Amino acid sequence: MSQNSSTLPISIIFVGILILIYQNFTSHVNTDVEQVVQPTVTEKELKKVKKPANGYMKNYSNRKLVAPLIITAPVSQSVLVKIVDPYTLQPILSVFVRENNTARIYAPLGEYVLKYAMGKNWYGFDNLFGNETIYLMANEKMDFIRNQEGYIGRKIILRPMLEGNLHTEEIPAKNF
Repeated sequence: MSQNSSTLPISIIFVGILILIYQNFTSHVNTDVEQVVQPTVTEKELKKVKKPANGYMKNYSNRKLVAPLIITAPVSQSVLVKIVDPYTLQPILSVFVRENNTARIYAPLGEYVLKYAMGKNWYGFDNLFGNETIYLMANEKMDFIRNQEGYIGRKIILRPMLEGNLHTEEIPAKNF
């Protein structure tokens, strides 16, 4: 037992020397690490541009546009609406609707998901409404069909209503 107690202080000293050697070694190791910062874009850095005309539309498909699509924007915010293929997530068409206006366009036949971005200040199609953009998606798919009466489309009023039937959820910008 006396032999163990005499080797204990030597072991502690040895461990202490190893720690000092390690600290000295690591303080002289060259590293090549630098911090990279991606600055956030502020509204002041974004340049406001003129909003597109009410009803300005982009058609991403070669399908015939036949079913009516009527969209009314909120009173104080413009919207960029996309209808998207629910299976491929590819956009079919988009339409810009200015605040407190209605756009009347035509959509191709099919089943789609409705997504929209809304805001006040327009910064172009790359930045939409800037950092204040709100992105939403309808919870249900929408059918644009043809029956014996003609082409059946949708009328969408993007204003809060007590008994509204378009239920939406907020989505991240990358999913727009």
